[in-house]
Amino acid sequence: MLNRRKIRSLIHRIAAVACAVILTISMPMAGRTVKAAGNGEVQAVLENIAGLTPAAPECQITMDFGGGRTFEIGPEMAMSLMKTNPDGSYYVSPASNYYEVDMDKVKALTAALGAIYPVTSNTLTFKTTGGATKKFQHTVFHDRILNANSEADYLASAIMQGKKGAHAVNSILPDSYVEINLTGQKAYYYSQGKLLWSSDVVTGNTSLGRNTPEGVYYIRSKVRNTTLIGEDYASFVSYWMPFVGNSIGLHDASWRSRFGGGIYKTNGSHGCVNLPTGKAGPLYDLISVGTPVIAYY
Repeated sequence: MLNRRKIRSLIHRIAAVACAVILTISMPMAGRTVKAAGNGEVQAVLENIAGLTPAAPECQITMDFGGGRTFEIGPEMAMSLMKTNPDGSYYVSPASNYYEVDMDKVKALTAALGAIYPVTSNTLTFKTTGGATKKFQHTVFHDRILNANSEADYLASAIMQGKKGAHAVNSILPDSYVEINLTGQKAYYYSQGKLLWSSDVVTGNTSLGRNTPEGVYYIRSKVRNTTLIGEDYASFVSYWMPFVGNSIGLHDASWRSRFGGGIYKTNGSHGCVNLPTGKAGPLYDLISVGTPVIAYY
């Protein structure tokens, strides 16, 4: 803790020296000698105070949210994130003789930034239902949510280390999305992080090069009772949920009796994700236009 009594004493000394310097202005004969001594004492007192008060972290972090949107965290902002004593003064750890970051303040800041700035990025790291990690590049779905907890941990460390430079923020998808495991032939729908729906599927016929594309997309529209028309087919569907343009999407496939397994390898679709009719209806009711769709092998 800082010795406030000693600080007050030093401040009084500065005041006294300042008075002495002022007197020299009106006393030219003694001014040169007194002024020199006064300036030296002021400097000594200031150095003493500087030694008692830790300097602010010398960080200069530019949080980059993409799309030209940034947020700067310099020494002044860093100090606003430090722990304080009940009287409002900064807390100084006896162990390190330095300030300590208040994680509640840092988390409040990152949560607020996440609400203000959706993250624009063309990359995404995604953890699948099975626990695997998939990394996507050049994705169609650009708006992410700031990973507030991860960013809070980063900022706390970066501030105390005095880091400088740009930092591309870590982001996650919104917690409501459709996940399609193209190898496992399974689809899932999560809402607020909870699994609400799942189904076996049949995707694009890989033997004919009609693979369902992997990537990060979003539901572009929702259409009831329509006919999908291609070069060699015209198929009526009750639920149409496209996510790659208007050509590839999720839909019911009443002409199929089996789903899942290895059907897609030789008897798959033209690229769409075929669902049992009894599963397509509930999914249609759950999702919205704009819901992210993550498809992977």
